[in-house]
Amino acid sequence: MRPRDPEKTKARILAAATHEFAAKGFDGARVDTIARRAKTNKRMLYHYFGDKKALFEAIVGKLLSDQQQVFAAAPTEIEDKIAFHFNMCPQKAKWLRLLLWEALAYGEGPVMAERVRRDAMAKSCAQMRIAQKQGNMMPDMPAEHVALALMGMSVFPWAFPQITRMLTGTAPSDRAFQTQYTRVLRAVTRRLKRAEKSRAGRALELS
Repeated sequence: MRPRDPEKTKARILAAATHEFAAKGFDGARVDTIARRAKTNKRMLYHYFGDKKALFEAIVGKLLSDQQQVFAAAPTEIEDKIAFHFNMCPQKAKWLRLLLWEALAYGEGPVMAERVRRDAMAKSCAQMRIAQKQGNMMPDMPAEHVALALMGMSVFPWAFPQITRMLTGTAPSDRAFQTQYTRVLRAVTRRLKRAEKSRAGRALELS
């Protein structure tokens, strides 16, 4: 009989649960299916993670940690950063699906693992405020709203591929679309920066 390897077992459970939650959402996911896919049993799953909710929170924590490691290498220039986030979306496809299921299930209400997720968002907004202070992005707008708008631009094509296809004639997975849309993201962001700098220049002239 092979000795147990707790870390490998937990890793298999997390991988299986991520697949199941992304495919069916929290309410639709089944612990039996997760245990079977992970080649273990429900007793071991509950032993390592407590319950279904705790398992979901563990997945959220791992996905956030993975994203933070990847995004730590993101460029600092805002137009480079938004292009980076857009092009990284395919690597977080399961995370996006989880968010869509979550939106259907919870709407505007509280969600699981909200505290750790709010902390991650607060860090992003802090970075946005630094960019605003440096004159690299709309200083007269709430950082949270600017971050939300940029997030929407980078994520929407991947979250709603059917709308992207109907509107543009190409799917977000199409290399031609990715190239063209990246150009659009860069151009829009640069113009926002220019508009702010132009306003600042006019204010100096009038002072």
